[in-house]
Amino acid sequence: MEKIERIRLVTHLINLQAKCEKLRICFSSRSEDDLQVLLKNDAASIRVDNRNADSIQEFVRQWSEKWFLEHRIRPKEENEMRKWLAPLPSKSKGLPPG
Repeated sequence: MEKIERIRLVTHLINLQAKCEKLRICFSSRSEDDLQVLLKNDAASIRVDNRNADSIQEFVRQWSEKWFLEHRIRPKEENEMRKWLAPLPSKSKGLPPG
């Protein structure tokens, strides 16, 4: 989406929310200066790329468990694959809690 379109859309949504008291909007985006300026007074900013290694690790664990079962992976191969998957949370830009 082009920057000008994004600004129009977000401005329209903010105005709509001002008219509809019960309306809640969740924006998901990489960090964009124009969005930060538009939303600074009306929104809480939550960084999902910070301190989320535990969540990423749990996602990888759940996903791999399901995948291993679906594909009937033998225990020896499963253990080898788990070794390959282990570093994913730390390499995903998710920082450990702390």
